[in-house]
Amino acid sequence: ISTDGTIVKYPIPTANSNPIGITVGPDSNLWFTEFYGSKVGSIALDGTITEHKLPSSPTGTTTPVFITSGQTVIFGLQEDMMTTCGGFPQ
Repeated sequence: ISTDGTIVKYPIPTANSNPIGITVGPDSNLWFTEFYGSKVGSIALDGTITEHKLPSSPTGTTTPVFITSGQTVIFGLQEDMMTTCGGFPQ
């Protein structure tokens, strides 16, 4: 939402990926999880979206379930009912 109240929507390249979390990263981009896409994405201030595919676990799909940031972007992963953490250094 801009300062004048205008809302701009940016389509995520992976259809039906179900973005569920968002945070501002140390790079000033907005970072989000794609629950059904097994990806973490970022959107720059100019609207450019970059998706980062997460590796599959040995027994199935890796699902990002939360995201936060500090000096790096941290996200939680669910793999076969176990939760672990990963991150992107900045």
